[in-house]
Amino acid sequence: MGKRRQKPKWVKRIALNHIKQLISLASRVVKKDKERARRYCRLAIYMSRRYNVTIPKELKARICKGCYIYLKPGRTAIIRKKSRPKPHMTITCKECGHVSRLYLESKHLKRKKTEK
Repeated sequence: MGKRRQKPKWVKRIALNHIKQLISLASRVVKKDKERARRYCRLAIYMSRRYNVTIPKELKARICKGCYIYLKPGRTAIIRKKSRPKPHMTITCKECGHVSRLYLESKHLKRKKTEK
């Protein structure tokens, strides 16, 4: 058996552009057709796995890990800010009920890091 080659950089760059385009399409379509938005998100995740490309954090947080629908605040997601035990945002999917947390850096923690 031969060695597995990595994909060329130009292929990865094109794949990343397609992923961004699919997620932006999902954001526009989610009002009218939730199933089509879900399909676009699934295709974006499939492409990231197929071409070994990481989806940027800000876009990855917009996709539900439970049902792969695009999370739009008020329509398909509930977003709440909480301060305890650590400052974070909870994002609850209205479709499947999956809860994800995004931890935020507080001002207090930033000051401690810069002092050291």
